[in-house]
Amino acid sequence: MGDSIWYDINRIRSYNRVLNFVVGARGIGKTFGFKKWAVEDFLENGNQFIYMRRYKDELINRKAKEGFFPKDLKDMFPEHELKFQDGAYMVDGQVAGYPMVLSKAGQEKGIIEYDKVTKVLFDEFIIDKKTYRYLPDETNTFKEAMITIARLRFVQFFLFSNAVSWNNPYFVKYGIEQPPENVEFIKTRSYVVQMPIQNEYNL
Repeated sequence: MGDSIWYDINRIRSYNRVLNFVVGARGIGKTFGFKKWAVEDFLENGNQFIYMRRYKDELINRKAKEGFFPKDLKDMFPEHELKFQDGAYMVDGQVAGYPMVLSKAGQEKGIIEYDKVTKVLFDEFIIDKKTYRYLPDETNTFKEAMITIARLRFVQFFLFSNAVSWNNPYFVKYGIEQPPENVEFIKTRSYVVQMPIQNEYNL
């Protein structure tokens, strides 16, 4: 996967913000880019990750478990074993990451220690309301999950979504307005929003 074709997570990482929103076209490799970085960072530094979804049924299907490490990703690390086992994402038999259900995050306090977690991906944070609904007071639920995970450490949170709608509780909370066409990044001291320019990632 060449950086000129597929989504490059290093560009948004370079801003070094706690909150990182990415809203882009389906199929450009947003989630894949996060997973590749997560595996590399674990192998090099022992840093762990969390893969978050809103509801439990989004994390019990095959795509979020056995399919979390797709063949293309495994092929990039031929000398290492990547798999889902015993409720965690494993690399060479060691815990590299954890699944987390946002709607149940408040029940996990103290159950798992996240002191090695340095990055969190909340996938599909903007939802198609025909399928799911946002949680009541969701942004505060997410904030509490951030506190539970980070515990005063610097942890980066990445919220990814396909470009299904701009209206969502997170952008309402932070007053984030849709940028003009061809403006890729919106930056403040607290967060950065990226709208990947679609033609940069087309074959």
